[in-house]
Amino acid sequence: MCADLSKKHKDRDMTRDVNGAIRNNPINEPLTNYGQDEDNLSHILIQFKEYKRTTLDGNILLDNISLFIPENKLIAVIGPNNNEKSFMLESIAGMCTPSDITYSNVYVKDRTSNTLIIRKSKNWLHRVNYILSNIIRNTSKDISVFNSLLFLAKCHGKTEYDVNEYLSITGLIESKDLMLNEITDEEKQKFLFIHGMLGLNEVNVWDGVLSGINLETDINIISAIKQTNCSNIVRVDRVSQEILSVFDYVIIMYRACVIYFGSPLQVQNYFTERGIRFPVEKYSIEYLIEVLQNKYNDYISNENILVINNICIRNNETANNDQIDKAPVKHRNTLFLWSQLKVSFPRCKEVIRNITLTPVNMDVYTYISQVGMGMFLVYAVWVYLCLFKLYSRVTENTNDNIYKYTTSSSSLQFPNIFRLIKQKLLEENSDDTEFIEIITDIHRVSANHGFISILMHLFYLLFISGGCIQYTDCPAFYLDMHLYATRRAQIRSNQFTVAELIIAQICDALLCRAIPFFIVAVLAYFSVYWCTDSNLVNATTIGHALPITILFMCCGLIALHAAILHLFLTSFKKYLCITILYQFVVNAIPLLGIYLIKAPTETLQLDEFSCTLHVFKSTSLMDTLSSVSNCYTPGWICTFMWGLSYVCLYIIKIGIQIVSPVLQFSHILEHILLYTNKLTVTPEIANSVSKAHFKMLKTEILALVIHNKILSGEKMDSEYKEYLISRHVNFNQFNTHISQILGNITPHEPFEISFISLKNMSLLYLLWSILRAWIFAIFVFSISLVFAYKYFLPKSRG
Repeated sequence: MCADLSKKHKDRDMTRDVNGAIRNNPINEPLTNYGQDEDNLSHILIQFKEYKRTTLDGNILLDNISLFIPENKLIAVIGPNNNEKSFMLESIAGMCTPSDITYSNVYVKDRTSNTLIIRKSKNWLHRVNYILSNIIRNTSKDISVFNSLLFLAKCHGKTEYDVNEYLSITGLIESKDLMLNEITDEEKQKFLFIHGMLGLNEVNVWDGVLSGINLETDINIISAIKQTNCSNIVRVDRVSQEILSVFDYVIIMYRACVIYFGSPLQVQNYFTERGIRFPVEKYSIEYLIEVLQNKYNDYISNENILVINNICIRNNETANNDQIDKAPVKHRNTLFLWSQLKVSFPRCKEVIRNITLTPVNMDVYTYISQVGMGMFLVYAVWVYLCLFKLYSRVTENTNDNIYKYTTSSSSLQFPNIFRLIKQKLLEENSDDTEFIEIITDIHRVSANHGFISILMHLFYLLFISGGCIQYTDCPAFYLDMHLYATRRAQIRSNQFTVAELIIAQICDALLCRAIPFFIVAVLAYFSVYWCTDSNLVNATTIGHALPITILFMCCGLIALHAAILHLFLTSFKKYLCITILYQFVVNAIPLLGIYLIKAPTETLQLDEFSCTLHVFKSTSLMDTLSSVSNCYTPGWICTFMWGLSYVCLYIIKIGIQIVSPVLQFSHILEHILLYTNKLTVTPEIANSVSKAHFKMLKTEILALVIHNKILSGEKMDSEYKEYLISRHVNFNQFNTHISQILGNITPHEPFEISFISLKNMSLLYLLWSILRAWIFAIFVFSISLVFAYKYFLPKSRG
């Protein structure tokens, strides 16, 4: 909607003085001329038309603001109350506190049609450079002056040369390597000036760039701002003739009203005509502000205050109350801006660099070395706690016989038994080729079972420790909570967009943490491969591509969970508490569920090298529920405990299958290998196995156990033979293992309340089992993105 700019603005109740000013209107001649001279309409930038802003409680922040602001002019906003001046600057910049209520529309010049249109945030914010003094206060104190300005310059497409030029002009070149907490107040003022000049835009709103510490510095800054030939609105706290003489226009605020807008040269004439008496020895505007601040208690000053109060009253009386009542009322800010979704990859790169390096004042090489040290530390701890156990199990007995591994290391023992039997049959040139073929295929599958079991158990601790480090290794945002306000101010001044900041934060979580952890995981994988019995790994048919691909997916999933936590915009203490609780719920509880939830016939297997796959481990969680029911006599207590156990087991099931990224490696690996028939023998072999073959297999195992002792010359009685067999071969475990390999035990979805068979699993179900944890993580991640976008979105209002 365009304003009618060609209409002559006349009021029959208003009379003009000799200078052309409207007597009953506090706005003086220059503004009036802009309203009536059609040749000047194209030079109007903003029009406030009886604009009002109040708090939710009804406190008036801005009252009946009606004025035109010309473009490409230097305008000062002065007054006794700093808050009122800031509210005025916010309204000009298009910002507003979300809880405030605004009345009436604001009109701005449309660059295409050259007419005034209703201001909309999506078309206005990118034209405004809003410079706040609290940028310095909220910025991390460990950032140097030069690094902070260089980051800003690159975001705006400028170079290091531009930064050095501004540093030289302002005399800040000698302090460029100092931290922001080490520079003086005057140097901070110069820093803020350079900050605004590097981000210069069509409209520049300077809130607090003039500190009033040094008059000469203030004058130099204002003169430099005027030379930009842009629209500049500056808050002035220290009023002096030398400073205000540089400005084209001045806005005087009092009691939430604009009591004057026009040339600073006409201020004394305007207020003198309305009854204000000025002392000869005092600069008129300086005296006026001091009167408004109640610095005088004499008769003349008190009379002047009454006159000014009457001006405010007449300003409200002359307002068109009917129009104010009909004016649009806005209770909320803009909820979405397409412009904040724009992405510039050069700016993203600079924001990533600023997030990862600048807040801790590092260079790239220092950062990479520290990441490398962290990776080495995680790997060293894992080697000490896990890999040494595997290495000791493999090397504690160097003899190549059935005694090399005990029954507690079934993942190493079973493949070793089948290898020895096959080797014995080949050495004896056995004619039973069918039995040799059966043993060969069983050996292959058993080696797959054993190697997978070792990987699963050893990688649990690695994923938990790596995930814990990624979760609690807080991003730069949490190093200094003032950075929140800084990022929002940088977005508000068009330094970068919300999307660019969020992408940088995600990259910080994914690239700077996921990739190093993936390198550690791959190193750990090959360490396990090299430390495992070479006879076992040579017999496997899994390959390296599949486990490494799944490792990459799991590291990415852990990093995605870390990114979700990093987007919790809260304090460091709350963040730490949330991550510890999250780590316990998502990782510790499901891991306990793996060991504690078992069928009544199962034993509690806690050995890292037992040959146990989840798809074969237990029938269902109903077995656990049945065991709970058997512990209580029938009645309400039994029903209550059964229901409570059902809810707890269902939560654990969701945690294991969908939420926890730690268990996804074993989960995905088992499902893919089961689908590709790497966990069972071929159907032809399974159908050819008979009871005679089972008897032959048991005979060969007993021969290996006893024969080696006989060859060594040991005398054995029957009790010693039984001891050897029980120590080196657990036939209950062995028979279960053979049944799994032959497909006699139906594989099932682990930790389901009801039995879900995975036999003849479809490709669609396989994809679902792989992607369901990602779907959950992406869903939660999307919610966190929405909250982060809403938090960093400029608090704008059209």
